Amino acid sequence: MEGDARAPKLLLLRPSGMLCNELFTKSEIDTFAQDIYHHVRSLAGKRGFEIRRTCGSSGKVSYETDKDLLRFLSYHKGIIPRYAHGCLIIRAESNYFICYARATPTLEKNQFVMWSYCPPKDGGQFNMSDTCIAKFPPIAEMIYLKTFALSVLVSLNTHRRNRKEHPVAMGPLKYELASLEQARNVFKESDPGVAMYMFLRCFNSFNHYSMVAYPVGMHYDFFHRGKESLENKILFCLNPNFARGFGRGGCLVGSSYVYGLLDW
Repeated sequence: MEGDARAPKLLLLRPSGMLCNELFTKSEIDTFAQDIYHHVRSLAGKRGFEIRRTCGSSGKVSYETDKDLLRFLSYHKGIIPRYAHGCLIIRAESNYFICYARATPTLEKNQFVMWSYCPPKDGGQFNMSDTCIAKFPPIAEMIYLKTFALSVLVSLNTHRRNRKEHPVAMGPLKYELASLEQARNVFKESDPGVAMYMFLRCFNSFNHYSMVAYPVGMHYDFFHRGKESLENKILFCLNPNFARGFGRGGCLVGSSYVYGLLDW
């Protein structure tokens, strides 16, 4: 690019490994992966299902997703205030519309209600609980590695400026460093025995999470209120017989069921 080139985007920053892989046996790691799945699945989406995704990652409507929707409606009876036969389900190209009549229509509200749902997928958005940080070392280290990545980027940008080059990831750093500064202040004010936990807990309070247990294709992500962030991701592999299919995919060895946790 000629002239005043825009700052380059950072696509990936990958640490060489996690301490948890060195500190725990494979059996212990497998147990963590399974326990985290059960704990997070109860928090994610609508009772463990993603049905309000608007970016397109849930894919197109198909006969298979028709069955998934009916399975979801039978499992999550509270999603509609009527029995299924009291609703009109409209099948579109990439989502479903569920329409029903209000029980008590008023002048301020329309007589009919219509909700749009994407094809149901395992997982969904959630807030990571403080219990997860205290109970599961892989979660705590995942959060720590994001703070570590921020420090690396600050150092990298200092090096690039000294070389008269554009800094990278300035949008995400603007918001992430503000969160990191607050977490550092909490660390300084906490008792030494719990300072690290309080640091991770504070920094994590600014993040939002998604559990992804299905293949994700091309889609658009949107920053809430224009607040950019670094997307942090960790994958867990489970026994292939743990659940139907292969989950998200991405296991480098064998055909394990894989799910991912992402924060932004």
